[in-house]
Amino acid sequence: MHLEILRPHLEILRLLLEILRLLLEILRMHLEIHRPLPEILRPHLEIHSLLPEIHSLLPEILRTHLEKLKLNFCSLNTG
Repeated sequence: MHLEILRPHLEILRLLLEILRLLLEILRMHLEIHRPLPEILRPHLEIHSLLPEIHSLLPEILRTHLEKLKLNFCSLNTG
């Protein structure tokens, strides 16, 4: 009699354990996928850390190119 009363509860527990097992498997796969992320992100973070320096150099780089363009344009007009 008691076993019949417990049977549905035991079945629910069995199903919950199966769900947990599947969730653990999904989590394991998820972790395997995301494990290489730090290695993938490292170059991007390095580039990002250089952006302020690059940004500060832009005016000088642009000025140099503009001067070259002016010289080329002037040589076209005079030549």
